[in-house]
Amino acid sequence: MHRLTMLEKELLQDRLALRRDEAHRAKASAEELKQRLQGLEAELEGARSEGKAIFSGV
Repeated sequence: MHRLTMLEKELLQDRLALRRDEAHRAKASAEELKQRLQGLEAELEGARSEGKAIFSGV
């Protein structure tokens, strides 16, 4: 009985570790996407500025 309890405990600890890893990867992916979006927004704003400059004759 004690051995079964220890195996169940180890299994639960392994599952918890996997969930922690998944959460860490998800958070890192979200941060990466956030940074990529900010870069694309800056690039778009630059392109808009260039377009305005071209149309205004500057």
